[in-house]
Formats: sequence, structure tokens, C-alpha cells
Amino acid sequence: MYAGVRTLRLETNRALAEAIALYRAAGYREVTPFNDEHYADHWFEKDLTGPVP
Repeated sequence: MYAGVRTLRLETNRALAEAIALYRAAGYREVTPFNDEHYADHWFEKDLTGPVP
């Protein structure tokens, strides 16, 4: 992990249902859009500051 990185963000589109399921299973939560990516339908974020599972 990079020192100081506290949050990971990503976006994807609805056609990638398996990816969406993977992100949710990995602890990402859906958030409001954080960029203007025209092909994205879902935006996710994962907090890295919590306890390690």
C-alpha cells in the first residue's frame, strides 16, 4: 500500500455485473458520482483506514 492512501475510488458501468458484485464483496460501497465519466453508471469507494479483517 502507498503511504498516506486512505481511500480507493473507482467507477464502472452496468454491463459489468460481475465486477460490481466483486467490488461490493471486497468492501467497496456505492457513492455519489465523483467525476464526469460518460460511460460510468456506478461509482465506488473503499475506506482503507479501518481495521484489517
